[in-house]
Amino acid sequence: MFFTNILCDTKGIPKGGIIIRNKMFNDQLKEQLFNSHLKDIKKMVAKRKFEFVGERKKNKKFMNDRGLNIDDVREEIFRLSIKDYVAGPEADRDRGRSGYVYKFKSRYITDEVIYIKIRYDPPKEVVCISFHEDQP
Repeated sequence: MFFTNILCDTKGIPKGGIIIRNKMFNDQLKEQLFNSHLKDIKKMVAKRKFEFVGERKKNKKFMNDRGLNIDDVREEIFRLSIKDYVAGPEADRDRGRSGYVYKFKSRYITDEVIYIKIRYDPPKEVVCISFHEDQP
């Protein structure tokens, strides 16, 4: 048997990581949190209750060069799964922004790898911050 303390913020997100001595349990807990958040993100995107920061130079150029639109962004988000997961949840680096950032790399709608960064502030906000070619 093992014991742990999980410090969470007011939204139930673990603060500063989870200290658990059993790595397999830690991985399962992280995957459950990820799956729960991704499910909520997809629900909000389906209801069109999300924002896309399309005016960012990288996002705009990528979308224009490939003839993509907001529906393509939505489709890409719907198809995301744990196999596309890169990092998160992380605190947003921008001052005054609440929520947590998830990072993904996917290649569903193009042959190249797309870098996707989503800020999720449960339960009210989903913002797709980045949607452009991955940069090694």
